[in-house]
Amino acid sequence: MAKVLLVDDEPTILIVLEAILRSAGHDTVTCNDSTSVPELIKNSRFDLMVSDVRMTPIDGFQLLKAARALKPPLPTILVSAYELQANGLTPQDLGAAGYLRKPFNNRELLGCVERALLQNG
Repeated sequence: MAKVLLVDDEPTILIVLEAILRSAGHDTVTCNDSTSVPELIKNSRFDLMVSDVRMTPIDGFQLLKAARALKPPLPTILVSAYELQANGLTPQDLGAAGYLRKPFNNRELLGCVERALLQNG
């Protein structure tokens, strides 16, 4: 299965994401400090990143930009409790492989992950 980087500043969300993805056979790495993510994605091989949007000091959109700058780009699913639309653009318009709105269920998460992996694999 895939190696997935999970990024969220809420440890409880990371535990839930990790449990769901590991139960589906994916290998996961969790990170609750967004400042360490750019170095992680440069120095490790991931098939996918799932990132919360609202984090400080580096938010999910900045992480998406860093992931897209890699060669090859790292597919990224953005997760947020808030409606995401900036200037009429959706997360997918900005290059995200998917978007999940919290709260989501296991099936929604796994479906979004599988679609992102199929698109980019």
